[in-house]
Amino acid sequence: MTWLSSLMLGSLVSLSCFTVVPPRGEQEEIEAMLRNDPQVRLAEANLEKARAELVAARYDATLRILDLQSKRRELAQRLELSREQYGRMRQIVDAGQASATELEKLRIDMVLLEGELQSTELRFQQLSRPLDPPTTQGGKAEVVRVVRPAISEEMANLLKEAVEFPNVPLALTEWLTIMRGAAPFKIIVSEVLDTANFAKVQLGGGTTYSVGEAMQALADQHRLAFVFRDYGWILMPRDFALEFSGAAIPQDIPCTNAARSAASQAGPGGPKSAGPTGPGGGGPGGR
Repeated sequence: MTWLSSLMLGSLVSLSCFTVVPPRGEQEEIEAMLRNDPQVRLAEANLEKARAELVAARYDATLRILDLQSKRRELAQRLELSREQYGRMRQIVDAGQASATELEKLRIDMVLLEGELQSTELRFQQLSRPLDPPTTQGGKAEVVRVVRPAISEEMANLLKEAVEFPNVPLALTEWLTIMRGAAPFKIIVSEVLDTANFAKVQLGGGTTYSVGEAMQALADQHRLAFVFRDYGWILMPRDFALEFSGAAIPQDIPCTNAARSAASQAGPGGPKSAGPTGPGGGGPGGR
């Protein structure tokens, strides 16, 4: 290697190791300008606000989850006790020492507890399942609509069963009592539904309706929805029903991409449970 080549190589090595660093005074100037830049200060404020909102949201969610866990434990204990009472009463009835009416009352109480527990478990499913990330178009989140399952022929026929109502406005509790006595399937009220402040239900002139017509009337008057699962129909707020993929009353309620996530994990029927109707979907039947 000649002396000229050595000189050029040494110069290249020196240049490759050189890093451009602004003088100390200019660096402090940059930091001061960044601290005072309106956009930077707004972004930092938004970041702090988002962190505070995250802490508050996690706290609220934790309280709700703890409340649900407590409710689930209580319902499970009550259901276990109810099953034991039903078993003992069945032995007494079989021995001819009590009437079948007492046994039937215990059976109804047991079925209602099963429905409450299943509704709570469904709420846990909704809170714990991973959701599809929202797709974006033009920088905005886009809700994907999913086709809701159709009514099964078997369920459509069950919804045509007749039910007698008094020709007067009814409280929701009265409506539920009449329907649960006539409907050939379970009707479960979601725990997210506030039933305390319900207005009266008015079915219209006459007293005889199909089960499906009665469900449709209640849903329309109070912006509610019934969603079918394997263990029965769940009554819930209409907005809440968007995230459940089962057949619904009213039938034109759409599903969202959240419902698609649930369907892909649990299947269209949701959690399995022994129910009176078997699998299927539903919609109002006409009479």
